[in-house]
Amino acid sequence: MIIGNKNALTSNDISILREKGMLAQNETAVVEGDLVVAVNVVTQRRRVLQVDGLLLECKRMLLRD
Repeated sequence: MIIGNKNALTSNDISILREKGMLAQNETAVVEGDLVVAVNVVTQRRRVLQVDGLLLECKRMLLRD
């Protein structure tokens, strides 16, 4: 899903982040460049998430020759 120039994470990725305690119930997450940003939908406050080592569906790429 595209929101402006930001890519929203899949619902599966958001569930994983919530299960790991990285994302609150009133937050969603988007990819901006190489960063994953949590956005509070009530206050619009934003913070960068450290997702190193976490394989997210939205970050997977197919490399071809």
